[in-house]
Order: sequence, then structure tokens, then C-alpha cells
Amino acid sequence: MSRSFTGVPINDLRDQAEDRAERLRNEYVLGIRNIPDLFRFTEQTLGYFLIRYPFGKEAIEGFAAIYQGRRLLVTNSSHIFSRERFTLAHEIAHHLFDLEEDKQAIESDKETGQFNEQNPLEYRADCFAAAFLMPQKGIRDSLRELRIDNNDIGFFDIIRLQVEFGVSYRAMVRRLKDLGIITYNQAQTLRDYFGETGHGLESLFKRVNASKELLHPSETVWIPTKYMNYLIFNYENGHIPYSALSKVLEIVNLTPEAIGLSLREEKPFPEEVDIDQLIQELENEV
Repeated sequence: MSRSFTGVPINDLRDQAEDRAERLRNEYVLGIRNIPDLFRFTEQTLGYFLIRYPFGKEAIEGFAAIYQGRRLLVTNSSHIFSRERFTLAHEIAHHLFDLEEDKQAIESDKETGQFNEQNPLEYRADCFAAAFLMPQKGIRDSLRELRIDNNDIGFFDIIRLQVEFGVSYRAMVRRLKDLGIITYNQAQTLRDYFGETGHGLESLFKRVNASKELLHPSETVWIPTKYMNYLIFNYENGHIPYSALSKVLEIVNLTPEAIGLSLREEKPFPEEVDIDQLIQELENEV
């Protein structure tokens, strides 16, 4: 008999997550492997209002909200890149399953990725993120292509798989266990890579010549593309001065030069631009 909470069996929540993740991939013809630019896909294809910001390692993982009628996603880019990707998929799940007019925001804390079965919303969101980022068929195909025996999966095999799907080491081990590809005892051994090998992930990644991008935070500042395009358009067409452009970008720790713009000869502006008013106009536009 399966456990349940709030009247919904845990197996049903997991099945809901798997099914929705598969349908979303099929809807956008994403195939069964890694989604290389998950953040751009989320913003430009799914149409979410996306913000990435380095809030600090001790701050929230991210949150999902309805903001002025828009579907908003925020992730903390101070966490390692693989974790930020998982958080983004987790927050997408909250929009798909949980956010309605009567619930405007869901904040994710350090339980994200812990598959906490006592919290149905967070558990289902974690299951969705795992299924969306690591489709079952994609995992099994990769194991076959890499000629990896399920009974003999090693530390380097996990690294190859996590790089293939853009996830963390622990997330991949968990997914393999949940899919029944490895046993509980295998998972316990694989999680203890340092105790078993005497090496950390940095060293193990180096041994298989894998990119370490997943192991470090990106510290990226990303504001919605529509917002940025509108700001650039106004500057390039002489509607706002360089000083106003700089002040608005300063809010998100950017400079005009960082986005390919530079000071140039400008027409005289009769009065100082009201930055608060400009920001409000940008919000109304996007």
C-alpha cells in the first residue's frame, strides 16, 4: 500500500510529475537528452518572465510567482550551475501544478532536490525536475551507447551521465536509483565517492576530461530579454541618455559596455530623466 498525504498517494504524485515532464518535452520536441540552454528555452519558448541573480549561497534557491499577471521565475545563480538548473525545472513544475489565482507565489528553500515526501508540492516539483532533466528513455539509451553495465556502474560513469544531462552528481545517482537501474546499496556506495576514491568531484572530473561548469556557480545576472531589448531600443533611438541607461543597468550590476553599448554623442536632454518613471515604463511595456 502506497503512502499518502493530503489524500494523494505518493506514487500518484510521482506519476503525475513523470507524465507532465514527458508531455512537456514532447510538446516542444525536446527529444530525450539534455536541453543545452535551459534558461533561454524557459524564457523564449515557454514564455516565462525569468530573472537570475547571485543572491548569495545562503539565500533562497529560487521561487515561482504570478507577478502582474505574468508567470515569473527567479533562480539564485550563486548556487552551483547544476543545482540552479534543477531549481529552474523545479520552479517550472510549481507553475504547471500549483500556482493558481489564489496562490501567487511559492518560495523554494534548501529542501529543493531533497525529495521531501512530507511536503507534497515540493516532492512533486522535485520529481518533475528529475524527469524533465533526465528522461528515463534518454538515461537508458545513454547507458546502452556508453556500454555501461547496470551492475557495474562506477563513479566515472555517473560523471559522464551527469555531464550528458546537465545535472548534479547526486541528482543522477538518485534518478538511477528511482528508475530501478541501480540498487539502494549501489547508490549508497556511489554517493560516497570521496570515501571510496579519496578524490573530490573536481579531481574525478579532471580524470575524465569533463567540463567543470556544472560544479561552480555562474553568478549570472539575467533580466528578461524583452526588458533589455526595450531599454536598448530606447537608448539607440535617442529616447534616453547614457546616464539614465547606466543607472537602470546598475540596478542589476551591469554596465552599458557589458551589453555592447558605449557612450556616444547625444542630443541635448532638457531635463534629468526620472529613473523611477523609466523603470515603470519598462515594466508596463514588457
